[in-house]
Amino acid sequence: MPLPSDLLGADFRLSPDKLVLLLTEADYAGGARQYRNRVAALYAARRKHRDQASAAAAAVVCHRTATTLKDFLAVQEFVVIELGLPLLPISGLVQ
Repeated sequence: MPLPSDLLGADFRLSPDKLVLLLTEADYAGGARQYRNRVAALYAARRKHRDQASAAAAAVVCHRTATTLKDFLAVQEFVVIELGLPLLPISGLVQ
């Protein structure tokens, strides 16, 4: 299902009102911070529509491994504490 242009922060929809952003290790490993712009875009799109009947729920799914555990903590702080979005860590992209 294509996303409206103002909701491009999401990678896909689970349903018309459920947006999901997928962060891979490459998005945040080694202190990379590109993920912040993507998450902020999703947050802004969700916030823009939160008072409308078409408001979408948003969540961030993050690929986390033992090698990225240290970097994951920064992602967790930004997504959950600063923006208040749900964060779902996964151990593999097959899940």
